[in-house]
Amino acid sequence: ALAIVLILFRPFDSLTDVDASLSPSPEATEEASESPAIAIVDTPDFVDMPLEEAEATATDYGLVVRVNPVETDEAEPGIVLAQEPAAGESVEEGSTVDLSVAQAVPTGSVPDVSGLSEEDAETVLDESGFVVGNIEYVYDDDVPAGSVISTDPATDSVLSEGSAIDLVVSQGPEFTSVPDIVDASEADALDAIDGAGLAAGARTEAPDETIVAGNVISSDPAADTEVSPGSEVAYVISTGPETVAVPDLSGAAADAPAAITDAGLTVGEATEAFSDDVPAGDVISQSPAAGTTVDLGSAVSYVESLGVQTVAVPDLSGSAADVEPKLTDAGLAVGALSEQFSDSVPTGDVISQAPAADTEVELG
Repeated sequence: ALAIVLILFRPFDSLTDVDASLSPSPEATEEASESPAIAIVDTPDFVDMPLEEAEATATDYGLVVRVNPVETDEAEPGIVLAQEPAAGESVEEGSTVDLSVAQAVPTGSVPDVSGLSEEDAETVLDESGFVVGNIEYVYDDDVPAGSVISTDPATDSVLSEGSAIDLVVSQGPEFTSVPDIVDASEADALDAIDGAGLAAGARTEAPDETIVAGNVISSDPAADTEVSPGSEVAYVISTGPETVAVPDLSGAAADAPAAITDAGLTVGEATEAFSDDVPAGDVISQSPAAGTTVDLGSAVSYVESLGVQTVAVPDLSGSAADVEPKLTDAGLAVGALSEQFSDSVPTGDVISQAPAADTEVELG
């Protein structure tokens, strides 16, 4: 604008000189047309530098820094992790270098999820910025089945967000079945109890009619009962059938059955027999004999006396030669034989007999 003013007020004859002064000289035009030279630099190595140092170094090299934050817990925050272009690469001055710079990973405290269901615990952990890792299921006598017992890392541990939290979840109390040890030897029974993770409890003995001596009669708890591991199992060992002494049944046979049953025995065969020595109604003999030791419940037989056996005297009338066979057949013996005259009985026949015919007399 000043040049224009000067032109307007300069004398007309000097206009040519002004125009000439405004026009560049050939030498100046030639210089203006040449582009200034662009400097080339080798990219420095920014890796492992603090960001502040990297920015200062970039400035020294005439470069521009663009920061790309990278969340990591493997390097201190603010440390350069990587760069683009790489160290040593030639670039124009003023170029942009991308730097990946470590940034602290957000952290949080592990929440207390003990006692929660597995599903609820996962929800709480997710809301706290964590994920569920491995889940271990264990037996626990105190924590209900399906509830969380503990976490790893533990409650209140400070961790990076997104960390995996392992859970220990209860399966409830552990149970095991009591093995069937009835009729097993004591040694085998103890092995079975130990093998089931249980402990041998009180040992007692008792007689048994069917379990041989030395074998197990029963257990408490009974076979197949579900119990906690380590529980005690009591058992009873058989001493074999119980024995008792056979009572003396001598005396009235009517008292024999009661005496037998009172002793824990059973009434066996009761028979009858004649006896010249034992009064009718009394016991002649018994089996087993009195005082014999027998198994409880054994049978005891006895014989009841019918007293002295009697027979009817046969009628001996007729030939005397037939008397002896008749008496022998009747179980009697020929007594005194006498003879006498008779006006009515033929010679050789029996006149009379004593005792008379049909009289009941003792056998023999």
